[in-house]
Amino acid sequence: GTREKIGRGLPPIRTDAEKVRIDFMPYVDRTIQDYGVAIDGIHYFHDILRPWVNARDTKNSRQTRQFRFRYDPSDMSVLYFFDPDLKRYFPIPYRDMSLPAASIWEIRAAKKMARDTGMEKYRERDLFALIARQREIEASAATKTKAARRAEQQRKQQAKARAQKPQDLPQVSKLEPTRLAPAIRGYDPDEIQPLSDDD
Repeated sequence: GTREKIGRGLPPIRTDAEKVRIDFMPYVDRTIQDYGVAIDGIHYFHDILRPWVNARDTKNSRQTRQFRFRYDPSDMSVLYFFDPDLKRYFPIPYRDMSLPAASIWEIRAAKKMARDTGMEKYRERDLFALIARQREIEASAATKTKAARRAEQQRKQQAKARAQKPQDLPQVSKLEPTRLAPAIRGYDPDEIQPLSDDD
């Protein structure tokens, strides 16, 4: 502002932290079919999508309208659909709610594993079975790695102890029996008398 005019101030602070977080997530554009939405071979569905099934594009009525779906790459169990009428995001879960949460990288690794093993056609359940198998392999490897590291460390310590030569160890001097203290001349312990209270 100036001396004559008050400044405009700071812009309003967004209080909807969840919307801001979702706005910065990666996204894909997809049409909404009667089964819901498919991304990377995984199907998602929620009743909020029903009004938009096979919706026509507003600019070209010959084409099906595409909608933006945002996702968190570390948890692909939920997509976020921005409803153009209600102007807010809605979480869209897996169509099969019994499937476990998985990251986009796990899903892509499972698809690659399916191709490498010769699976040409696979279902969601097949992908998630491969993801579960990969998680078991990783957990087993982590346990073995931890145990292997521990065993290797013990072997190193034992080898170090064996390699220590006797000259490296501290030398212990030969102990001689202690001698009595020399007697003090002019002192006879028999002459000492206890003090009495009468004196």
